[in-house]
Amino acid sequence: MTEEESEAMYRKAMATLPNKQHTCTVCGGTGEVANTTVRPRTGLTGSSEGQCDTCHGNGSFRTPSGYDAVCPTCGGLGGRKTTTCRSCQGRGYVLGW
Repeated sequence: MTEEESEAMYRKAMATLPNKQHTCTVCGGTGEVANTTVRPRTGLTGSSEGQCDTCHGNGSFRTPSGYDAVCPTCGGLGGRKTTTCRSCQGRGYVLGW
């Protein structure tokens, strides 16, 4: 087998292997830049400025079975994410070998 054939087989094998998901080291898997979650403004009735769109500033929500659960969107902070991690595009993981 020639070196060119060996290289071609290696490239073909590497192309068929699935990429593994690794936790993003820049954001630590959160998908956002640290300390950029806007806390909801308090004391204003009817104001939704800075509130999480999922839990509406509560930080939790009631599941269909009746339990309280931490909001997966804001992580219980009640605020809206403002800066998405550029390294992982907000997914919280990167693809690699």
